[in-house]
Amino acid sequence: MKRVKISLEDLPDDLLKEAVKVIKRGGVIVYPTDTVY
Repeated sequence: MKRVKISLEDLPDDLLKEAVKVIKRGGVIVYPTDTVY
């Protein structure tokens, strides 16, 4: 499991792309903890 802490105010493009990859692999983005799994 990969855990990446993010901030909604400061979301780099590379981190956003990584989040999209996680979603496509069937991963889950959990809010409001702003943690990408």
